[in-house]
Amino acid sequence: MNVTRESPNSRITRNRKAGAASEPLAARLSRRLRPLALLGALSVVVALARLHTYDEPLERDITGYAVAGHALLGGQRLYSDVWDHKPPAIHATYALAEVLAGYGYAPIYLMGVVAAIATLFGVYKAASAFGGAVPGIWASAFWALLCSDLYLQANQPNTEVFINALLVWALALLVCADRHSFGFKKAVITGILLALASVYKQVVVVNAALLCLVHPAFPPQTMHKRSHLLGQAALMAAVGAATWATVLGYFAATGRFSDFYENVVVYNSQYAGSIWSNIATSWQPALLLPNALKRVALPLIAVSLIGAGVALATSRISGRCWMFLVASMIATQAAVALPGKFFAHYYQLWVPLLAVCAGIGVNSLRWVASKGATYWSHTAGATVLVLLLGLQLPLYRLAPEDWSRRKYGEVFVDSQRMGREIGSLLKPGETFFEWGAESGLYFDSQREPSSGILAPVYLLFNRRIGAEVSKRLIEDLARRPPELFVVHRPNYSERMRTHPVIAWFSSRYKLFPHNPVRGRFILLIRRGGALEARLKGQAPSVTNRP
Repeated sequence: MNVTRESPNSRITRNRKAGAASEPLAARLSRRLRPLALLGALSVVVALARLHTYDEPLERDITGYAVAGHALLGGQRLYSDVWDHKPPAIHATYALAEVLAGYGYAPIYLMGVVAAIATLFGVYKAASAFGGAVPGIWASAFWALLCSDLYLQANQPNTEVFINALLVWALALLVCADRHSFGFKKAVITGILLALASVYKQVVVVNAALLCLVHPAFPPQTMHKRSHLLGQAALMAAVGAATWATVLGYFAATGRFSDFYENVVVYNSQYAGSIWSNIATSWQPALLLPNALKRVALPLIAVSLIGAGVALATSRISGRCWMFLVASMIATQAAVALPGKFFAHYYQLWVPLLAVCAGIGVNSLRWVASKGATYWSHTAGATVLVLLLGLQLPLYRLAPEDWSRRKYGEVFVDSQRMGREIGSLLKPGETFFEWGAESGLYFDSQREPSSGILAPVYLLFNRRIGAEVSKRLIEDLARRPPELFVVHRPNYSERMRTHPVIAWFSSRYKLFPHNPVRGRFILLIRRGGALEARLKGQAPSVTNRP
């Protein structure tokens, strides 16, 4: 006779359902609505926190995506007319946000808030699979406080904020299979979530691969046939393959496959270098837990470890759920390491996972066989919450510009100021070009670049593609001569004086007549251009800001 062993999670769920059957309807509704009300309140907290830095000077990744998305809506083609090395999901997202909220700071705010709230609900769903609403609420509260962290650069919608939303929901669906059935529909949805995350950033394929492997290797209690699980894992992988086949097929059908391949594959392989060396390097303590992450992660890690010890001792969490958490940790470390740059915003990928683990840890203390276990559980959660509030609240005394200064120094503050001055110099329809990589000039001026090569200094000296990019850039500039040529001084050196692009400009442009040096920028105007005609005989129209 076959006897199926019931997991602790399944037993808890069965007992909860048995108790719910005799529970009055009003009490059941109240129990279900309370978490929604709390999640709604936490969503308001997220929206208000992001509102504080609404006007913060944006870093170059964010403005680059915004300018690229704007160009796509104007009819330009990604990778052919507009150069970038990220997969297309981020550009499509920014373009959609512009359709909904216009071109400027409003869509940036909208994307950040929507992605953070979507992650908030995903964190609740994932953590609640380990013990109901209590771990879900604690995990969501931790996420709400940290999802806009200054030092992780988390208050601006870089690729990581969208990846977090997709991955945490995929994790939630998989761990919930111990309590609810996981059929064809959920396998497809999980596959779509993982596939979309990889189209924001290719490194996410590690997350997808490990989660798909764990699913059949550790069967849920609601499903025992390994053949079914293998089929579901294969289905999730097939959805990912079909997604990427669609992306590649689209660029091939539109005659842009070679552009896509050069930008997204070739350039990124040079950009990252050896992935094995990057992974090995990532285990150095300073990179495994850098200061930007350490300051917020230590309280979460502490309560997670305490709770994990209790959970293991009491066997209240299934091996499948443990393995999904372990697989997610390994994959997150790989996703941070693979690009080889270890920028602070990469470590945002750890925050939802740490929040989920901390929520589980707080709840696990309730399983201690003592009379005051629940009290100590909530005390631990409240202590972590107070510590995180102590870290976050003082940051909101800073002005938005000071948030940018704390993260990046003066560079983006200056770029925002210069961009707005350029917007006052040029009329709508007039273009300019910047020798540097500060796409914020285009974004804040609301004026278009003369070329879709938004970061020329990173490309023109590349051994493989530099000559081709230089030729294309000169063709763009000749076809649409910019009224203004802006040199970002930190990105200009003696060896650049002989570059073909500089040679092209030197005979066609001259120094701005009034205070050409503006701090880190130098302004030049086109000889015989409309801007020169307007400036002749005028007093200085823009104040010098060294």
